[in-house]
Amino acid sequence: IGNTKETKMIELDQIEKSFSDRKIFESLTYTFRTGEFYLVYGKNGAGKSTLFSLISLFDRDYHGAYLLDGEERKRLWGKREMKKRDESFSLLSPNNDLPPHMTLGELSAFEGFDCTLSFPSEKCVDTLSGGEKELIALDIEFHNKKPYLLLDETTSHLDDSHVNDFLALLQKRSEDQTVLFFTHDIRLKGRGKTLLLEDGKIREA
Repeated sequence: IGNTKETKMIELDQIEKSFSDRKIFESLTYTFRTGEFYLVYGKNGAGKSTLFSLISLFDRDYHGAYLLDGEERKRLWGKREMKKRDESFSLLSPNNDLPPHMTLGELSAFEGFDCTLSFPSEKCVDTLSGGEKELIALDIEFHNKKPYLLLDETTSHLDDSHVNDFLALLQKRSEDQTVLFFTHDIRLKGRGKTLLLEDGKIREA
């Protein structure tokens, strides 16, 4: 584990985690490499949300080695841990909270980004559909320019049209990011490198 030439990566080595007497991860080992688009599938209870929390530095209750950009995760504590999380990760889950009474123009000024989507600037956030809100939230995260984008079931409640729009934006704008998309959504298959989380391990499908 470890690579001096390519330091922007997520390396998991022999990760073990349990809840009470139930083992979630058993010798889980995988390296997520720079600039790749990963789709992480698994049944309910397989550990997708747990892995999401572990990778994004919210969960430190595990055994094994987790190297983020070449640095052992468990050496990060307190303010240093929060700073590393904020610098490294954009996190998206369903129903991202956008200020409901702002127009898109006001939201762009508030968040400090130029909206690249073709919505009128005077349109109010609370008039957007769920799919449109997900597109806006994704656009905001791209402007944050963080190396890792983690998504948790972000398309689960979207119709086919908005799923296609979401993926088109994601694949167009994420060229310089490592994307980990944790999902059940079979509509996404074939859009990235497919991984399967089962029996406490992760493998390429």
